[in-house]
Amino acid sequence: MMGVHGGGRSGGAAAAAASSSAVSAKSDAADLSYGPKVVVVGSCMIDLVFYVDRMPQLGETMHCTSFKQGFGGKGANQAYQAALLFDSHGDVAMVGAVGDDAFGEATRDNMEDVGINVSCLALTPNHATGMAEINVDANGNNAIVIAANANTTITPDAVAAAAHSLFASARVVVTQLEIPLAATLEAMRHGRDAGALVVFNPAPAIADLPDEIFELADFVTPNESETSLMTGGMPVETLDEAEAAGRVLLDRGASNVILTLGARGAMWLSAGTGDAVVIPIPDPVPASAVVDTTGAGDSFVGAFAYYMAQTDCPGIEHAIRSAHRLSAASVQAAGTQTSYVSAVAVDPDHFH
Repeated sequence: MMGVHGGGRSGGAAAAAASSSAVSAKSDAADLSYGPKVVVVGSCMIDLVFYVDRMPQLGETMHCTSFKQGFGGKGANQAYQAALLFDSHGDVAMVGAVGDDAFGEATRDNMEDVGINVSCLALTPNHATGMAEINVDANGNNAIVIAANANTTITPDAVAAAAHSLFASARVVVTQLEIPLAATLEAMRHGRDAGALVVFNPAPAIADLPDEIFELADFVTPNESETSLMTGGMPVETLDEAEAAGRVLLDRGASNVILTLGARGAMWLSAGTGDAVVIPIPDPVPASAVVDTTGAGDSFVGAFAYYMAQTDCPGIEHAIRSAHRLSAASVQAAGTQTSYVSAVAVDPDHFH
């Protein structure tokens, strides 16, 4: 192992300089003056959130302390957070599918309210909009069950058609694993062909992913449990263990791995330099202030995509640090998209 470096302003400077120059050249190639700058290809869900004192035991029925219904889905969450950071409508586009039902129409309306381009968000007949049942305990921890529903109908052909109309201007393309794997791979191939940065958020994680998915990714952004699953159960409890597991993903072809570590921040591993840099959360949230961690990872990914889409972004380390601030803000309020804030409220380094 090369060893883990701290992530202060000087920490990881060599990695930042080397990787950022390559990233800047790539994102500048897609710097057109029209069309979306960030395109998210992924899932849309309706969140049914049950707040409980503790998680129910097997076979137990219990009352919740409160209930909320909201908009979610990993793709939709990431697009929503990114859209909150842009000044102009249309800078973020969502590619996906919802049911041809009241929930699907409401999902499209919710996205349009924050300026997301939904021209390639299909209303799918004979399918329900995706649903997520979320239990949140008194400590803000969550357990989630999803019914993908319309999300399962997203095909490679539909993604290819969306790419034809949306990817030419895209600086960043974001994908996850809540839609069929073939559709995710198609999005990543077209993102690479368009010269965009490709961000792959491997959630929910799959153990046996093809090497191609890592080879197509400029950034892979797993959390600890996802990293462990994708590396055959490697532990990620210590920083040395996290680095070792992250390097396995680099060996499979990823250019960069940003391994999110909860309250410890994130570890950025670069294939270009071989460095591993730990970037802590600038303003850690005390446990007493945590309300709901649901969607915090999506807030991080959406914010990271936004910052990497800026032509004057100082670098990857800055983007990670700024995304930390947005994600940390989200855990201090209930819900997923309802907990997201714009950068001006929390980030003194915010720019457009």
